[in-house]
Amino acid sequence: MRLALLVVAAHTSAQAQGIITTFAGAGFAGFSGDGGPAVRALLDFAVGQGEVEEYAHLAFDDQGNLYIPDQLNNRVRRIDRNGIITTVAGNGEHAFSGHGVPALEAALDNPTSLAFDALGNLYIADQHNNRVRRVSPQGIITTFAGNGSHSFGGNGGRATEAEIDFPGGLAVDAAGNVYLSDTHSNQVRRVAPSGVIIGFAGTGEHGFGGDDGPANRAVLDFPAGLAFDASGNLYIADQHNNRVRRVSPDGRISTVAGTGTAGFTGDGGPAVNAQLDFPSAVAAGPDGNLYIADLRNNRVRRVGGNGIITTVVGSGVHGYSGDGGPPLLAALDFPSGLAFDSGGNLYITDHHNFRIRKVNFNPPALALSAASLSFAVSAGGAVPAAQTLTLSNRGAGSVAYSIGTDQPWLTVNPVSGSLGAAAVLLTVSVRVAGLGAGEYSGRITVEAPGASNNPQQARVILVVRGAAAPPPAFTAAGVVHAATFAAGAVAPGQLVSIFGANLGPAEGVGPALDPVTLRISTTRAGVSVLFNDLAGPLFFVRQDQINVQVPYELAGQSSVRMVVRNVDTTSAPVTVAVTAAAPGIFAVSQGRGQAALLNQDFTTNSPSNPARRGSAVQIFLTGHGATAPAAVSGQLPQAPYAAPALPVSVALGGRPARTLFTGLAPGLVGLLQINAVVPEDTTPGPDVALQVAVGGASSQPGVTLAVN
Repeated sequence: MRLALLVVAAHTSAQAQGIITTFAGAGFAGFSGDGGPAVRALLDFAVGQGEVEEYAHLAFDDQGNLYIPDQLNNRVRRIDRNGIITTVAGNGEHAFSGHGVPALEAALDNPTSLAFDALGNLYIADQHNNRVRRVSPQGIITTFAGNGSHSFGGNGGRATEAEIDFPGGLAVDAAGNVYLSDTHSNQVRRVAPSGVIIGFAGTGEHGFGGDDGPANRAVLDFPAGLAFDASGNLYIADQHNNRVRRVSPDGRISTVAGTGTAGFTGDGGPAVNAQLDFPSAVAAGPDGNLYIADLRNNRVRRVGGNGIITTVVGSGVHGYSGDGGPPLLAALDFPSGLAFDSGGNLYITDHHNFRIRKVNFNPPALALSAASLSFAVSAGGAVPAAQTLTLSNRGAGSVAYSIGTDQPWLTVNPVSGSLGAAAVLLTVSVRVAGLGAGEYSGRITVEAPGASNNPQQARVILVVRGAAAPPPAFTAAGVVHAATFAAGAVAPGQLVSIFGANLGPAEGVGPALDPVTLRISTTRAGVSVLFNDLAGPLFFVRQDQINVQVPYELAGQSSVRMVVRNVDTTSAPVTVAVTAAAPGIFAVSQGRGQAALLNQDFTTNSPSNPARRGSAVQIFLTGHGATAPAAVSGQLPQAPYAAPALPVSVALGGRPARTLFTGLAPGLVGLLQINAVVPEDTTPGPDVALQVAVGGASSQPGVTLAVN
């Protein structure tokens, strides 16, 4: 016997972790691909090149184009919104040349970091030339900071006359000040719009110190990536200190992540207690969180506004894998740069893989309105009417889809398209010509590469009945309460099970939910149940059992005439009494013994997991009767949740229990949820009696819960 309780929950998004893909790079060091798809291009990042730093910091312009410092190719490359890669700066020579000339004619030497200002100027950390170069929106390159000397000096003077030692990170604030990590000088320096350079953070000594004091008196060790958040805080990847430091708008510095000891620990706890290993880049996400490229841990980690750190990308194994799957299962190899696009997608320099990876934290997610459809027809009869499925996107963005079937008698239209915010209505048809009597099963498959839950499927059942199929048959004794399994009067909104013969197809068919109305279908596999000609929402149909909700519209009536229709046959009418309320608590064993309820911590109550006295438990029942405001038959409850029109009370161990919530169970059809507090004076035990009264009707005896 199938358990009479069948719960239908609201649809939820499948997206939790996101999806990772390769955005650029074929995975081999080299230079090629300009003018073609970025995923086929060759990039060349510094790997094990002595003093060449192993990071490449990315940047987006205001048009959504991604810029990459292609280090050993001595170029800056751009990927447009169509995924086409081109070179925008650098002629490929390993040298220094080109001031006031087109950027494509200039020579760069190991560009490592990029940033844009509000005017569209591109800044390049030209590391081995010990300079910062600037490319105007017109494509003309000039030297912005550094005289080319491999040294440290010049604070307080013109930036172009200053000595810079391996610039490694760049950021621009809202006022147009440009910040650069003078990596080997252990200082973050600032260049004002006037062109004057000063020390902003770090004294120039290498080490660690100065937290909670002025940033210009702090001690850094090999500052790398820089990033501003929306509040004007500057984050510094203090690489050799294995920390991330923050300089507030008032100029004070603090540590926001890392203990200073290289390693990997701390996920799920305060970021300041976590271990990092050579953090190379930082980025402020559009979600307000801080993202850290934890280089040698092969992970990207996130620090929330509450200071808690978690890993969001990377399994920790160095390598290359995981495209098309969850970011946490992917393998990275030295993530060294981070940037967000305007849609909240994260781009990662996967350094040793010579690739740029893309993480969509909220990718498209496919949702079909039903897991199955059913058709029924008598042999030689008319072709069944077409049915519909709704294909929707429960994530963000859009994705191309294609649809196929595995049976020649099954067709779907349309077969392809683009799925965005607007849902797509799919028309499903069956052809019965040439099919003999029997039950046929087919499958619809929706494929959408790029969706987090690709592919999705729906089952289709086609029942071809013989010409002399017997009609459905059941009696009043076969109409039982879904929770108590007892026959008797039914209440409006109650879930019931009907047992009999010829009630539906040989193989069971579950419910279908309309994603727009959030209502359960009243017809499945050609089966319907009529209550005084009102169709009841169906949860399950099979040849020997139907699970159905009694319509709320029966409130105030004393009896109901029930009829089951199965394709083109109809049962004899059966009369059942109607009562205002018939509360029944769901229990683990067919209406008796341990109740199917939840403790306050949402774990299942049981003798091995009892509820504490004074805590709340969640009780579920059906048969509560009419509600206020009036509930809609078959519809998933929505806040504010309707409550029974009749008074409700709860007793635990014979003692009245205080209720915190009484209303239709969120996301569940036909169920009432009561959150009740276990009285402090309840006698503990594994089988404390539980009873609920709705109006003058009480729930079945013999239902218990465990209390300690």
